Amino acid sequence: MRGNLQKRQALDWQAGDSLRISNGKWCWFSRGIGGYSALDYLIKVNGYSFLEAMETISGRAAIPPPSFVPAPKEEKPKHGIDWRRHNLLSLAGVYQPKKKIEESKLPVALTRFLEDHPHVKTIYLHLDNDTAGRLAAKAIMAVMPEGYRVENKPPTRGKDVNDFLCHRLGILIRGSHGKEPER
Repeated sequence: MRGNLQKRQALDWQAGDSLRISNGKWCWFSRGIGGYSALDYLIKVNGYSFLEAMETISGRAAIPPPSFVPAPKEEKPKHGIDWRRHNLLSLAGVYQPKKKIEESKLPVALTRFLEDHPHVKTIYLHLDNDTAGRLAAKAIMAVMPEGYRVENKPPTRGKDVNDFLCHRLGILIRGSHGKEPER
């Protein structure tokens, strides 16, 4: 069946069925599909599974799975807390509470995070140490549903957690507003 499908698709393509390949991308306009790689093409156009497409591209089939290699031993964290073992979420500065704090809603990212991680019951807020960050923390604490413990823990030094960590590690912070320019 796959061979017939491939022949039909090859004929359609040769007949000028609006397939365009340009700048590393492809789009088959008449079918409303496109992608960025040969892998995308084989999966979307030829109906290959991911593994079949990979085998076709690599020219190999029935490769045995890789053998198990134990994970390297973990290093002891430098800041006393291993961040990889915690559930972390960045709100990325996209939250502004209502003028009446009690009418505010939780940030969308936090709402989704709590839905996806029902085991999380304690929230530590490490928001910016400025007016906007303090107001956001106050609003989140006010509208957090019952059943959660929320602790406001702004950085003890600097504007944000990054400034605090740089200071703690002895990294010089340059540029205007105490930040190093972005690269």
